[in-house]
Amino acid sequence: MKKAITIAVAAITGLSLLAMAPAASARPNAPRVITQGHCSGQADWKLKVAPENARLQVEFEVHQAIPGARWVVRIRENGAMLWSGPRTVQADGSFGVQRRARNTAGSDRFAARATNASTGEVCVGTATL
Repeated sequence: MKKAITIAVAAITGLSLLAMAPAASARPNAPRVITQGHCSGQADWKLKVAPENARLQVEFEVHQAIPGARWVVRIRENGAMLWSGPRTVQADGSFGVQRRARNTAGSDRFAARATNASTGEVCVGTATL
């Protein structure tokens, strides 16, 4: 009888661990792409794309920019406009845009461009997932 209880407890524990394993490992093993580079002036950019709930989370950031400066940002997905609009640099010298995009069959190519309205500095980044 003790042997049967021990086997049953071991089986339940094993099944519980297996049931939890996909949820625990899905985040760290999820494919994501991060590209980064320098803008035409002093700023730097970073473009991140990662799967999230059957869609794609896209984040474009600009750092080391002049606080208060106004930038015009455009993000395209496979050539089509995903988002376009202004951003103002925060006190920490950065701004960002986060959007959710369709996760189409095959590769998804994102192109982001930010232009400083006053200085003309340009940041251009691409990422493919």
